[in-house]
Amino acid sequence: MAFLLFFVTILSIAIYNLFEMYSLSKRTMSKKALPQRQTTPNTLREPSHVLTHCPNCGKLYGDGKFCANCGSSRNAKERWEFPINRRMSAIKFEKLLNCWLADNPYVTDLKLYMDVDSSPYSFLVSNRVYIRSASVEYRVDTKPQNYQYGCAFTYKCRPFGNWGYNYKKHFAKWYENNTDCAVISTHGTGKIRHWSTQGDNYVEYYSLIFFKKPITY
Repeated sequence: MAFLLFFVTILSIAIYNLFEMYSLSKRTMSKKALPQRQTTPNTLREPSHVLTHCPNCGKLYGDGKFCANCGSSRNAKERWEFPINRRMSAIKFEKLLNCWLADNPYVTDLKLYMDVDSSPYSFLVSNRVYIRSASVEYRVDTKPQNYQYGCAFTYKCRPFGNWGYNYKKHFAKWYENNTDCAVISTHGTGKIRHWSTQGDNYVEYYSLIFFKKPITY
């Protein structure tokens, strides 16, 4: 009886993982929808403090908004560390980041920093790619921006390993469905290989893509 229960449990997990692989592959590679922008009591509105000297070349800014020598903004950059306790699944992090970005339409000049890792031994597909730490560098402007920042976790399960597929094709397929996005950076690009003595059984490709897209009303 105990063996039967164990077998049924393992079979259920396997069936769920197969469904999740198909679902994630389809959902994350399709057109990316971002949360509606809004302002809340936590929205960052206070403009970044103004610098007197350029942090890049040391020149005096004077009356201009940008350095006359290298073009750097005189508004100092700020940084926010995401509240990640040990690690967070890439799917959950994507949602957290996109909600934060939607609630902060005044932020601009963003850079994303992430420590991404993966585990082929996770029981659930949704937990195989995770974030150990992440932070965002930004400036706060005096008005909402005419574009919205976003992050997309992309995932594709490929049977028979690498045959006829690579990350370049992986990215091209996502971009084909998201041509309105201007890609800023990619993070954690990698693959999880599942193989036997006969070769690759299947490969899971993944990446987090940071981008911005124009606001359409």
